[in-house]
Amino acid sequence: MLLIIDFGGQTAHLIGRRLRQLGVKTEYADPDEAVSKINTLNPNGLILSGGPASVYEPNAPHVSKDIFKANIPILGICYGWQLMAKLLGGEVRSAAKEYGSEELVLENQTGIFSLPEKKCSVIMSHGDTVTKLPQGFTPVAHTRSVKFAAVTHSSNPWFGVQFHPEADHTEYGLELLRLFAQTVCQETLQPLVLNPEQIISDITAQVGNKKVICAVSGGVDSTVAAFLIGKAIGKNLIPVYVESGLMRPETDKRVRYIFTKLISANLTIVPARER
Repeated sequence: MLLIIDFGGQTAHLIGRRLRQLGVKTEYADPDEAVSKINTLNPNGLILSGGPASVYEPNAPHVSKDIFKANIPILGICYGWQLMAKLLGGEVRSAAKEYGSEELVLENQTGIFSLPEKKCSVIMSHGDTVTKLPQGFTPVAHTRSVKFAAVTHSSNPWFGVQFHPEADHTEYGLELLRLFAQTVCQETLQPLVLNPEQIISDITAQVGNKKVICAVSGGVDSTVAAFLIGKAIGKNLIPVYVESGLMRPETDKRVRYIFTKLISANLTIVPARER
């Protein structure tokens, strides 16, 4: 099992999703409970997620340096890597913001960075960057504006990446996560086999005659969840869609169609464009 410390990044939930896709069990923890969760869960590895803060902000989320005494592999992603660098004596500074796709150039294709291509496209989303490496770290990859886009430690199984391997459009991101989980953390990959009938039966047993409110967005995750719940409890499902005006064009119409025509659920629409 791998433990993910969630620093509030918008793609933090994708880390666990990608690992579960590979067949790796994951657990999440808040930064202030990192050490206690390591002690109680005994994970095979630790991942520090990205986050919107700067490591130097007064109220920025932090973890105890005791995580480095746990003798387990650690992968820091974006903010997670910056925090690792700061805690271990490196330097982090504000830099030119990078948002979107950048070309990553691997200087050394080794370990979890043994990727098929020397150059690949990765997703960046940061305003700060590591400008001085902590003792023991060596650079593995760079982009046009980030010198230390990927690093590894010489004697400990510690890794840092400034990009987001969990993002859909990061090339070989899933492979990087697999290499970390399987070759470094010694996780056995057990791909999840879903049984819809069993899921429906479990929902029925848990919910009984109660009603369930399910927030929906028109995306795959919430639609599938609502579909399975609807199969289990029928009209006791209350799907709720918040019409915020921030979604892609035609999303409102699609949601109405899916839940009135295909799932036959009593959709509740909350008009919130003016809020």
